[in-house]
Amino acid sequence: MATKRQANLPTATEFQVWDKEKIRKYIPNHQALKEYITIDSTYKIKPSMIVLFDFSSEPIIGKYKSVIFDTEAGIILTTKNSRQLFNSLSQSSTLGLKYQNKLRQQLGLKRKHVFALGNYAYFSLNGFSQLNTSWLALHQLSDFIQLAETEAQASTIKLNSTQYLFKFTSCAPHIQKRLHESITLNQELKETAINFQNELGLNQTLNDSLLTEEERLFKLQLATKPTLASLIKQVHNDDFEQYSFFMKSQTGTIWTKNDHQTCLSFTRRNNLMF
Repeated sequence: MATKRQANLPTATEFQVWDKEKIRKYIPNHQALKEYITIDSTYKIKPSMIVLFDFSSEPIIGKYKSVIFDTEAGIILTTKNSRQLFNSLSQSSTLGLKYQNKLRQQLGLKRKHVFALGNYAYFSLNGFSQLNTSWLALHQLSDFIQLAETEAQASTIKLNSTQYLFKFTSCAPHIQKRLHESITLNQELKETAINFQNELGLNQTLNDSLLTEEERLFKLQLATKPTLASLIKQVHNDDFEQYSFFMKSQTGTIWTKNDHQTCLSFTRRNNLMF
């Protein structure tokens, strides 16, 4: 039997279908919605997000640039725009945008519409550009239909024993095709991660051996342990530093540590969406 999914969202019929016009009419002043609405300028994208509606060109009450439906937090109003929210997600992810773009190139996929995380994925209705846009959490959806050239609607999986419907205008052309490409990229990224997991033997049950004897573990004096993301970042930094020192020895160009850090920070912009 499938587990019933709950959500901190209203269940009344009139609150099961949403578009930008209805949000602007009902939020944040509708009395029946007040218990579900939170103003949060520190909100971060997380798996409980369902959908992000972009209002950056005409903010709600003149200041809220994004309205987010979230299974845990309810309906979030934030002053952050979609670019800020997803740049933050990319910077904190182990396999950030730089790696996803490389995989996309190898697969022959050209359009950039998805931030892929395997069991979680976030889909941009206008791709990655200098414009802000609305986003969908694909892992929270059961269906997506293109209604017209630039119109679409998305249905959630069952939450609170009902399905919520979100409607959008101003989508990118061929949005249905972009969705299929995005799901494919996410699946390929997931398989890459699973292959790495298999390489480490994490898919196997570990028999009793020296590796399982906790008393043999060395007590590390660390405030925080390294993460895979921090290791990748440090290796990239070291490689770049060796390259810069080599170029200095070959060309005689004066190359300071500040120069090195400036160039390195420029290359890291590849891990930003915008």
